[in-house]
Amino acid sequence: MQPDPRRPAKARPYVPQLSEPETLWAMLAMMTGIFGLMLKQKIFSWVAIYCSVISFVNRRASDNSSGQQSMMSLLFSGMSLVMSYFGPQPVKLPPKL
Repeated sequence: MQPDPRRPAKARPYVPQLSEPETLWAMLAMMTGIFGLMLKQKIFSWVAIYCSVISFVNRRASDNSSGQQSMMSLLFSGMSLVMSYFGPQPVKLPPKL
C-alpha cells in the first residue's frame, strides 16, 4: 500500500467567496420593480431604477450573463415606472343616490 500523497503543509483553509455586488443590486432591482408594479407605488419603481443602474454600472465587461441580468432588471424596473405613471387607473364608482 502506498503512503498518503496529500501534503498537509500545502493545505489552505476554505474561504467562501462573497457574492458579487452587481447580482445583489440586480436582485434588489427586480424585487422592488415587482413591488412597484404590483402595488402601483412610484417610490418602489424609482428605487428599482436606482438599483438597476448601479448594477449595470458595476458589472464586469467580460461577463455576459451579468450584463443580461442587469439589462433585464433595468428594463423591468423601467416598465414598472411607466406602468406606475401611465398604467390603467382605478375605476371610480359614481356616488350613491
